[in-house]
Amino acid sequence: MSRAGSLRLYFQMEARSFALRGPVVALVAGAILTALSHALVPRLPQAALEVMEKSFRIRGVPEILLMHDYLVIQVVLFFGGLAELLRALVAPREERHLSLLLSKPVPAEVLVRARVVPVLVAVWLAGGVLGIGATFALAPWMSESSLRPAGVLGGAVVLGSLTVALLALLVPLLVRMRDGFDALIASFALWIVPLMPMTAYLYRPDLFEGRAALAQGTVLPVNLAWAQASMPVTAVLATAAAAGVAAIVLRVGARIRLG
Repeated sequence: MSRAGSLRLYFQMEARSFALRGPVVALVAGAILTALSHALVPRLPQAALEVMEKSFRIRGVPEILLMHDYLVIQVVLFFGGLAELLRALVAPREERHLSLLLSKPVPAEVLVRARVVPVLVAVWLAGGVLGIGATFALAPWMSESSLRPAGVLGGAVVLGSLTVALLALLVPLLVRMRDGFDALIASFALWIVPLMPMTAYLYRPDLFEGRAALAQGTVLPVNLAWAQASMPVTAVLATAAAAGVAAIVLRVGARIRLG
């Protein structure tokens, strides 16, 4: 068998071992949480719904549901993908069998790419599937709102692309971490950064007064509900950007000495 064929087989083996468990759990958890949200949110008192509308500048139950759907996608995709990356990159060092893995006739950088790339692809696809689910779940509300299927799905793809970029940025750190708990804390710190503007917008909306572009560009994931018309184009751009970030970061992370 040629070297290219051997590497292809090796990538397939690693993909079967590490790509699916976390994203599949994310899909199941996302479906359950989305169903609960759609069952419970419309039954909230009108006063509570009005508070959410005023706090996040959204209109009606459909956009409140969309914001919750996007939050669910953002949470389950990141932690589903992170669980696989911890198992693929941190656990071997923590369990002291990294030397066994490195004894394979496969370069260390190939090992990293073979374990990471399938996870990132699976996470992005899971985001698309959850977006399709959210689109169907919101379909009964679309006639009375500005929501459209392409916008709802596009926002989910944007979140999937953002998650892929965040997980890729973690790779150079994870390949050197020796403790799973430390890796989890560091990963949580990175995950929370994109959500901080939304918290600021909730508690200090005055910081965004007269700065509409700042709010529209940073207040994730609510800004995806605000800009539904532009989501299809944004999704394409976000996917290309995430692929570029992942390629660059993986090239760096894969060259870090594992042993």
